[in-house]
Amino acid sequence: MDDHLTVKAKYKTIDTISIPQIKVSELSDGKKKMSKPPLKVNKKAFVYAGLLFIESNLIGKFEDRDRWKNSFIIDVYSTVKQGYIGSFYLPNPKKEKKVQFHITDQHLYVLTGNEIIKYRFAQNITQHFIAGEAENLNQE
Repeated sequence: MDDHLTVKAKYKTIDTISIPQIKVSELSDGKKKMSKPPLKVNKKAFVYAGLLFIESNLIGKFEDRDRWKNSFIIDVYSTVKQGYIGSFYLPNPKKEKKVQFHITDQHLYVLTGNEIIKYRFAQNITQHFIAGEAENLNQE
């Protein structure tokens, strides 16, 4: 989006959900309400240096269920090439629900519970980073 909230581009992710899965029930007075909450595909998303990192909420077709239950799955996309780069797992042995992420040029920091864990990015991720100034900064 630009400064006027006009959509500049749309991107697709690797998840296969294309139609929102919402179940609606009609009440006796004719009003409608959701019967169950909609399916949440992504938990969090964050952008750094031209890459979009998305914490997935759904198990992938080829993922091991035990590994999925004990990990955060992060899907990585290039905003420049508008494509999928890959995914990686971060261990979550305590099954923490409230997690925060912070990215720098070389590291991913994960704040979970009362711990801060520092991971170093492999070159297959950092090679896609874009360096330089943001092009859409407002000049005053």
